Order: sequence, then structure tokens, then C-alpha cells
Amino acid sequence: MYDEELASACNEQLKIRVRYTMLYSLLKRVCIEKTKEFSTDYSGLFARLYAVCKHYGVPHAAADRFRRNALQTLRGQREATEELFAIDVADLRSFLAALEASEDVPRKEDAQLTSTPVEQLRVARGLVKEIGEDCFTLLLQDDAGETVVPTDAATLELLEEGVRVNVVNGGELVILEPDYL
Repeated sequence: MYDEELASACNEQLKIRVRYTMLYSLLKRVCIEKTKEFSTDYSGLFARLYAVCKHYGVPHAAADRFRRNALQTLRGQREATEELFAIDVADLRSFLAALEASEDVPRKEDAQLTSTPVEQLRVARGLVKEIGEDCFTLLLQDDAGETVVPTDAATLELLEEGVRVNVVNGGELVILEPDYL
């Protein structure tokens, strides 16, 4: 599926930093594409990548290693050699292959957000206390009690006990680790 883009980005006639930029953009685009139907907001590429890996059941180590190495190379913090580039491309290829081979987890078809005026939004902030089959328990901040939040399976897969979240309008939107936004 991504073979043409990988081949184009591996063209040795291009400068190595250009190739890293192209591959990093590919990883970012794939992650955005795979999370476009999630009702979750992400603080950065790592959070989005982790969500994709968890949702599709693929290991994140290779893709995250590529992400870190590419960023360090693009920032001039890591040497850009053909040998290192080949290793990084292999990491990205293995992630993309695992992603293509995985089966999609069924999602709610009606999990689309509708536009709501800001003054009508209700936001609850707290820590995930417990995760159920179709909901999670939110321990509200400032000892304001607990509330049960119904949500879709894709969002539940991303949650872990103790994670800080913001819940908008009773679960229409769940923002993981909002302090990183």
C-alpha cells in the first residue's frame, strides 16, 4: 500500500535529510489516517502512533524508534549515514507491514462528532479509575466524586487506569493526557 512512497523516499539521488523528511511525513500521515475516526485528541505523533498500534494490535517499538531517529537526524542531533538510514527504513517498513496485515477492530459507526457551540460544552476532568466493557469510571478532580462515562471500544482500548482525561459532553470527546496539549 505504501510501497511507492517508500521507494520514492529511498531514492539515493535525494539528500538524506530530504528522504528522512519524506518518511517522517509518511509515518505522520498514516497515523492521522488511521485515527481519523477516533473520538480522541492526541498531544503529538507519539501519542497518535501509540493509539494506532494499540488499536490495530501491532508493536510500536520499531515505528517509535524510526520516529525518534528521524527527529534526531532532522534536528542535527544524530549523524545521517546511509547505513543508519537503511536501518531506520527497515523499522518503518516493518511497522507498515504489520499494520497492513492486522485486522481492523470494529468501531461504532455513529461515533462522529457534531459541532457544538463552546458555551454548551460540559467538560469533566479527572483520572480513569476503572475500565468496563462499554464505559469507564472517572474519578473527578478536586474530590468531586465519580462518574461513569459511556464511550466506544476504540477509546476504551486507549485508556489505562490512572490516566488523566478530559471528558466533553458526557463522552462525545475524550481527551487523553490533556496537560500535554
